[in-house]
Amino acid sequence: MQAALRFVGLTAIRAFAVVGVIAICAVGYFTGTSHGAHGQKGRQGYDMHQLERALTLYEANYGSFPSTEQGLGALIGKPGVGGPPVGFPPKGFLLSESLLFDVWGNPVHYESPGIHKSSYDLASWGADGQPGGTGVNADISNW
Repeated sequence: MQAALRFVGLTAIRAFAVVGVIAICAVGYFTGTSHGAHGQKGRQGYDMHQLERALTLYEANYGSFPSTEQGLGALIGKPGVGGPPVGFPPKGFLLSESLLFDVWGNPVHYESPGIHKSSYDLASWGADGQPGGTGVNADISNW
């Protein structure tokens, strides 16, 4: 009988632990704080990877990366100068135009040829939109 009571006690403790974890997750979800600054930086790192893939596809198709003047807009058919190249895919090389901006709403910095890398430099200047910084304001770049 004591073994049965001990088993019920452990089950109740586990149930309370599960409810507690669910409550913590729910609070984060409904208040919008579940990801925080680290989540935003992680998301921006993923978005930068998507831009790098799109730039690689562009270079594979046209033999060079878009110039600084053309900018990242060239990946969606809206280059800063000139029109899209002949044979440009109807939907471009990016799934979403929103990738041209970082998770804080600032334009992603692009320069080709790059200063830090020979092919191109790609950077988000962090939440403050300025080069340098620490924490949430730290740069995320490909160099």
